[in-house]
Amino acid sequence: MKKIILCIIVMLWCQFSVGQQTYTVTEGQLYCISPAKGIVIKKGSRYYTLEIEVDFEGKQEIMKSVLKPIKKNEAEALSKHENSISYDQIDGRYDFKKLQELQFTYTEDDTNMTSYEIRKFRQFNPGYFAIFAIKQENDTVNTYLKEWLPCIFIQFDQKRILYTYDNVTLYLIPTPNKIQLFGLHDPSVPELKVEKKALTKDEIYAFSSNAFAELNKNYFRIDTLPNKKLQLKNRFNEILISKNYDAIDLRGTSIIGHTGKTMDLYNLALKKLNQDPLKAVNFNPWSIQMIENNTLKSIDRTGQELKTKFNYPFHLVYEPTTKEYFYELVITKRNDNFTLKMRNLDHIAHEDQYTVSDSISLQNTSEILEICLKNKMKDTVKSSVDFSIYNRPYQKGRISMHVPFDDVIVTFLRKDGTFGINYLHYFLKPENKNQYFEDDQPFTGYQKVQAIVYKAPFYQIKKNDLYLLYPIQKEFRYKKIADFQGYFARYERANGEKGWLDFKGNEYRDD
Repeated sequence: MKKIILCIIVMLWCQFSVGQQTYTVTEGQLYCISPAKGIVIKKGSRYYTLEIEVDFEGKQEIMKSVLKPIKKNEAEALSKHENSISYDQIDGRYDFKKLQELQFTYTEDDTNMTSYEIRKFRQFNPGYFAIFAIKQENDTVNTYLKEWLPCIFIQFDQKRILYTYDNVTLYLIPTPNKIQLFGLHDPSVPELKVEKKALTKDEIYAFSSNAFAELNKNYFRIDTLPNKKLQLKNRFNEILISKNYDAIDLRGTSIIGHTGKTMDLYNLALKKLNQDPLKAVNFNPWSIQMIENNTLKSIDRTGQELKTKFNYPFHLVYEPTTKEYFYELVITKRNDNFTLKMRNLDHIAHEDQYTVSDSISLQNTSEILEICLKNKMKDTVKSSVDFSIYNRPYQKGRISMHVPFDDVIVTFLRKDGTFGINYLHYFLKPENKNQYFEDDQPFTGYQKVQAIVYKAPFYQIKKNDLYLLYPIQKEFRYKKIADFQGYFARYERANGEKGWLDFKGNEYRDD
C-alpha cells in the first residue's frame, strides 16, 4: 500500500483582545524543541513538526499552524540531540520582562583579527526583537541593524517560549540555567553571552530609521477613549503608553503625545525622553532638539543630553530642480558704475575647461554705494538652465543671453546710509531681463531700513530699532534676535517678552 504523507493545516481566525499575542498549542503535547526542526509535538502515537505563521490584516489576526508528520525514530533522534529541549526543561516561571534589560551577544572575526563583528540579539520593545551588528574594522566601529523581528508567545500547557516571525524565525527558550536561541532551518546553536545593558543611541537610531514605517503601519494603534482622549496601543489592543493625550503624532521616528500646547517625547523603545513638558521638538539625523523649561536642549535618542551646541542651520527645506547647474556671480564697482560678472561651473561648482566668463553693466545704481550677494560681492548660485548647450566649440555663447538671474536676491547700501533689498531683476537693463520673470514686489516695505544682514537662510532686517526675518515674517517685532542654534533662535520683543523662534516663524514664549 502506497504510503501517504499527511499535512494538516489548522487555520485560526480571531480578533485581537487584551493579551492575545499568545498562540496556545492545542494540536498535541510538546515532545521537544530542536535546532533546525523547531517544535515537535506528539499526538497519540504520532509525531509532527509544528510551524506557526502569523499575519495581520488591519486589526485582524491571522494565524496558521502547519503540522507535518515525521517518523517516530526521527522524533526520538531529535529529542536526544544534545541541544534539544523537552517540556520539562523549560523554565515555566521565567519572567520575560527581564529581556528588556538583557542582550545576547556573540562575535564573528576574521583570521588575522583586523576586523570583527559583534551580533546582538535583544528585545527592543514589547512587540519587537532586533539583531544588531557592531562591526569594527581597524579603528572604525559601525552599528547597523540586521533584522527587526515581531514576536509572540507560544504556550505549552503552563509553560511558554518566545517566537519571532517574519524575516527570521527564532525560538527563545528559557531554561533554569540559561536562555537558548534556536533558529528554524538552522542547525547551529550560537554560544550566547548574556549581558545586562541598555540600548545605545546608535542602536536606537538604526532600529528607528529602518523599522519605523513598519511599526507605524502594522504595530501601533491610536485608540480614542470615551472622554475623547487618545491612547497608544499595539495591534493586540495592549496599552503601550499609560498616559492619555489630546493628540498623538508618530513622526521623526519617534512618538509625540500632545497635551494642549505642550508635548511628551518617546523613542521607539517607549522610553520617555523629557522630564518636563516640552514646547517644541525638532529631529535631525544626529540629535533631537527640544525646548524644555524655557531652555533649548539637544539630546540623543536615549534621552542623554548632548553638550555640543549647534550654531548652524541644519534643517533647510530644499526642493531641487530636475537638474541644477552652477554659476558664479560677482558684482564689481568702478567709479559709480556696477558690473555683474558671471562664469559657468561644473557639477561640483568648480571651474573646468568649459568655463567661460561674461559680464554686463547694471542700471538704477546712481544712489547706490554697495551691492551685495549674501553679505559678499561674490556668490555661487544654481539654475535649471544648462549653458553647455549654447557653448559650442565653433560658436561661443554668452551666459547673459541664455541664463536668467532675475530672481537672485541682492542687498544694497545707499549713499544716504540706509539699506535696501530687491531682486537682481531691478538692476538689470531691459536687454538682459527675463521677459517671463514676474516681480511680485515682496520687498516694498524693506527699503531705506537701518540694516540688512544675511544669516542663512534668512535676511535679518532692522527698521525703527526692531528686527524681522525675511521671508518667514512681515512684521518688525523683535528688540533682539540671536543666531539660530540649529532649528531655534532666541528672541526678545519690544515689550520685554522672551522666547524661542523656529525655522517656520513659530514662537514659543517663555513661561
